[in-house]
Amino acid sequence: MIKELVTYIATQASLTVGSTIEAGPFRQESGETCIAIIESGGLDKRYTSGLTSSENPRWEQMIQIISRGPSYQQSRAAALAVYAVLQQRGKIQLPVLPTGLPGVQGNQYWIESVASLPRPQHTGQDPTGGYLFTFNPLLHVLLTL
Repeated sequence: MIKELVTYIATQASLTVGSTIEAGPFRQESGETCIAIIESGGLDKRYTSGLTSSENPRWEQMIQIISRGPSYQQSRAAALAVYAVLQQRGKIQLPVLPTGLPGVQGNQYWIESVASLPRPQHTGQDPTGGYLFTFNPLLHVLLTL
């Protein structure tokens, strides 16, 4: 679900996956200004339905979004651009990504709502001097089978 979310945010915020936005931690190849989205912002995934029935699985998942930039202003602006994408009201349909297997499609995920969306906070600088902003949204996710 993280790769699908990253792809959606990249499209909405005019970012490039693998350069200005990453599904996972920053890499050597990441751009000077970059967003990293990781799976846990502190809380484990909590299923709310669909585990023992034919119902589609639903869960709450906190993710962490980290913005890094060469200046305070650039990092803050990048973080706020992603924040604005997640502020949308209503369901967000994430793109279905290929699995890499011939004829096998990926899963269809929906963000039903963003339950908690704290504003990005400045969290200091990384070892290379990049300015960091971080926020941890709580997502309500639906997987359609």
